[in-house]
Amino acid sequence: MVRNEDILSILEAMGTNVEPGRLKVDAPLVSQGFDSLDMATLMFEIETKFNVSMPPEKTAKLRTVEQITDYLNQS
Repeated sequence: MVRNEDILSILEAMGTNVEPGRLKVDAPLVSQGFDSLDMATLMFEIETKFNVSMPPEKTAKLRTVEQITDYLNQS
């Protein structure tokens, strides 16, 4: 089972300019300072860490940490 903290730890390891401790898990990541490249990198890192394949048409709709976590736990 994937937890919000697992996604936050990936974000922290990515070295973005956004402080993971200040992120709201229920707010869109782009409104918290992430750009489209950050989002693509995040999805790649998630696929690598959890050994899953996430279709682009699905990942485009995942905007918050909670949505990403819920998607991974339903797969």
